[in-house]
Amino acid sequence: MRSVAMAFYSPARLHPAHVHRTLDPLAHVASASERRISALSELARPDRAAGTSSIPGLLWYSAAANLAELRQLAHPASVAGAALSGVEDQASYAPLPLQLLQRSRALTLEVLAIEALHAAQLLDPAGRSATSLVPVLHGFVNANLPASVLVDLTTALIGS
Repeated sequence: MRSVAMAFYSPARLHPAHVHRTLDPLAHVASASERRISALSELARPDRAAGTSSIPGLLWYSAAANLAELRQLAHPASVAGAALSGVEDQASYAPLPLQLLQRSRALTLEVLAIEALHAAQLLDPAGRSATSLVPVLHGFVNANLPASVLVDLTTALIGS
């Protein structure tokens, strides 16, 4: 993502139409991840019913809400431009595309974090896997943290 952000460093490239080309793929990535979360959540239903799952069932709803916001953000920002006066041609609203890009990146990372948490729970319910990510995720889950903190920690882990 850092390379994507750097590609927009030039003020000429900050026009909302250019940023839209980046926001749309992020929405597609999050959409695919949310569909996988749906499948993983369905697979975890027996564990939740038995009380053995540490992943809150409604975490999937958070991913769906993030996806809905991402789809809104992916709407072409170029339609937000307006003439400022009779002299200026068009306002670029350069800060807006960067804010949209930053928010879209954060939402996409949260959706991917929720998917990682669901996958880790299903891959190794006891948290004894030899892979490095699964035990770390299980440590987060077993700490009985609020769902928002759980997602924030996982987002920081996979976003770094």
